[in-house]
Amino acid sequence: MSSHKLALAIQQFKAENPSTQFQIRVQLYLLDPDVSAEPILVAKNSTARFRVERWESLKKFETEKFAAIGLKANNEGYTSSTVPAHRLLAYANTTNVDVQWPLALDLMKAHHLDGRYPADPTLLFNLAVKHKVFTDEKEVKELLSTKQYVAEVRQASQEAKSGGIKSVPFYRFQGVHDSPNSKTADEFIELFKQYSS
Repeated sequence: MSSHKLALAIQQFKAENPSTQFQIRVQLYLLDPDVSAEPILVAKNSTARFRVERWESLKKFETEKFAAIGLKANNEGYTSSTVPAHRLLAYANTTNVDVQWPLALDLMKAHHLDGRYPADPTLLFNLAVKHKVFTDEKEVKELLSTKQYVAEVRQASQEAKSGGIKSVPFYRFQGVHDSPNSKTADEFIELFKQYSS
């Protein structure tokens, strides 16, 4: 939700300030580091983690928050480990950081709006090629068939937790400003103005 608001704020700010350049790096963070790469219904996984009553409350909250920004949350889809998706993001960070943010947005959209599970190989292949992280599906398969970037993902997630990050998304501007994920697009724009002056 807040990533959508941040994307809208960037688009609006750049329209008014076309020479402004943004460099966005995605902090790798595993909310549930031990979940399997096999798909499991979001409801089943969430009720096991939070109890039925808490899950119903969280689902209602998420549905309302998405609706408030014109989006329809998909709480009936699947979830899985996010490690494979984070590995693609880690690779993108080392090869072409400019594609990392759009790739992350598409991964979040696929999961939260389309109900796709984050370790879905077809999803990962398609998005990696779409965002030119790799030139073809074979290269994506080669990366994901190894353990490459697994240690980096786990280390980055642990460093984030040690640095006080407890939930995602979490924003840091110019390395000094920590922003909660409840900001509106207008509040993000005010931060951009503050840091661009």
